[in-house]
Amino acid sequence: MGGQDILSAPACARWRTGRCVGTQAGLNPAVLILFQGKIMEDDLGLYYYPILENKKIRMYVRMGPDDIEFRLWNADDQNLWNDHGWIEWRAVQQAARLYREEQREGKPPVGFYDIEIAKRLLKDAIGDHSSI
Repeated sequence: MGGQDILSAPACARWRTGRCVGTQAGLNPAVLILFQGKIMEDDLGLYYYPILENKKIRMYVRMGPDDIEFRLWNADDQNLWNDHGWIEWRAVQQAARLYREEQREGKPPVGFYDIEIAKRLLKDAIGDHSSI
């Protein structure tokens, strides 16, 4: 499974490498939930944990009119949800380009936005395994 595509693997998770890795590689098993047929969803929508060791932060995903959209939620900052709306994947990509062009130091904040996990969540939620 080491080099297998995330969307074709029944029980794998992507860990910032683009490769499928499983619990044998030390991955937090909480992320594997979405890859084993269980949908991570609550009243706000579909979500995943962008920081595996912090269950107080969730990234919600939905299919918008033109693109996949993301919205961050933090149990310790209730205003975050209200103050920041849905962000299209294209806007995330644009922010990443600006970050690189401006040669900013440190880790770019766009690492929270995982398009492959978002696609898989949306596919699993509608029971469709064609491409999104």
